[in-house]
Amino acid sequence: MYELNIDVLFPKPEHTAQLRNSCLWQLCRMATEHIPGLKGMKSHISTAPEVHPIPLHKTEQYPLPAMHIDESSINEMKEHGLLFVDGDLLTLMLLDKVEAARRDDKDILEGLQFTIRRFGLFHCKMAGCRLVLYQYWGKPNAELCASLWKENLVANRKPMKAGWKTDKHPPWQTSHELLHISAAAHIQDAFHTYINVENLEEWAKGVSPEEFMQVSEQIFEKSFTSQAVHSIRRLDQEQRDYFYEHTLLYNRDVLVYLEYCDAIRTGDIGRVLNVLRTLTRLEEWAPRLCELFLNNWLVNLSGKPNGWKEVDLLQEHQNYWNKSVYNAKGSNKSWDWLSMISTCVYILRDAMRTVHEAFDITPSGNRHSSPNMAKEIALIAEYLHTEKLHTYISGRGINDGSAMEPPTDLLVMGAMYPNTRRAFHTFVPDLREAAYATSVDTEGPEEPLEEGEESGLDSGGGEMEKENEEEEEEEEEEEAADEEFYVEQEDLEADPEGFEGMHDQLLDVARVIAQALHDIY
Repeated sequence: MYELNIDVLFPKPEHTAQLRNSCLWQLCRMATEHIPGLKGMKSHISTAPEVHPIPLHKTEQYPLPAMHIDESSINEMKEHGLLFVDGDLLTLMLLDKVEAARRDDKDILEGLQFTIRRFGLFHCKMAGCRLVLYQYWGKPNAELCASLWKENLVANRKPMKAGWKTDKHPPWQTSHELLHISAAAHIQDAFHTYINVENLEEWAKGVSPEEFMQVSEQIFEKSFTSQAVHSIRRLDQEQRDYFYEHTLLYNRDVLVYLEYCDAIRTGDIGRVLNVLRTLTRLEEWAPRLCELFLNNWLVNLSGKPNGWKEVDLLQEHQNYWNKSVYNAKGSNKSWDWLSMISTCVYILRDAMRTVHEAFDITPSGNRHSSPNMAKEIALIAEYLHTEKLHTYISGRGINDGSAMEPPTDLLVMGAMYPNTRRAFHTFVPDLREAAYATSVDTEGPEEPLEEGEESGLDSGGGEMEKENEEEEEEEEEEEAADEEFYVEQEDLEADPEGFEGMHDQLLDVARVIAQALHDIY
């Protein structure tokens, strides 16, 4: 039986400490790579703190032939035991629909109970990228200086549409690059503001490794944590700085996104879990099954360090080579050709690369050296320093007529969501059970009609009224589920006799929750 406890509701203290150390390391890494004068400091910082790295190995891939079959059928399947199913949200939703239709089947194979869903880490990365981009994009053509739209304009990058109300998602690769450039500029300006020198490069050339690590930790605590935001929000409303709060929240969220991307690249699935912390059911599994699940969540086709990628990204690459490169054109396109090509697509790709290398042919594709981002980073960092976005200014964004809305903390909103009626309505299990309808006995004697009751089927007036009443009740329940739940005084009143002898137990639970919240925020 699954037990809900404090360890499931909140990350454990060791997980919080590991995530903090990983984000601090990301800050130091980005600083040594993008601040002029700190290139030599990279050899003095340690490697990324390891949590649960997957042992380095070369992943063997055996593509199956493309099959023109009914995906909802399990006919002609070979019994193989437990199967890990990776894919995007649509893939998992379709599997859930098929399993729901077979839920009454007690056989494991017929009921599709042999599949273990693993949501795609690559699609999760895309969702995280858009989450950060949309939340801090701002309003285009507005005078507000704290926005990713403004930074994209300052860096002279190609304009794009983004935000929560956009009708089309921007390209993920473009958004991913913008977040990396913006994060590097924010880190550079955070160092420039904290050191308070005219020339940051001159300071970087003369700093010692010990001083660099000390300054990096102080900057991390001041500009890249939730505690820094909460310390500003404790001030009076007239003294708050919306621009500064917006910048600190963005620094925290984008650094967590960078940590997620780097953890996947290096193959440390423990660091990935520290960012997600959603797979609570793994706590109930046997240790061997947990290890089997986690160690196969990333693949490495080259067998080299930093060559890891997500399983669903591998699927996307497989689809690209099948459908775009080696697929037949015109009347030659057929399922027979596609099933033959899909099993040997990587052999054909390796043969093509061998020919290119033998005859010194430049391969056509998007694989090229990374463009120099130093100019774009310098432009954004100079803009941030001019606008003093890493400096607290009392009343900015409130009393200056900028009409900026209070910044939203997504972590706080997520923590408050379970206390709403919609969450209760969504996540409480449906205890109703389906039952076969019994047949109506029409052979017995008819009961006499009461006075005023009409005989005959007058289009089911009584039944229609009953159905309408049920529909109205369902609509009222849905509307009530959409309303936010606010705790009132009556909800806090309790019968004191019901808590006799439980005071010590309640105090222990309160202390545990308070300590967990303190470790998180």
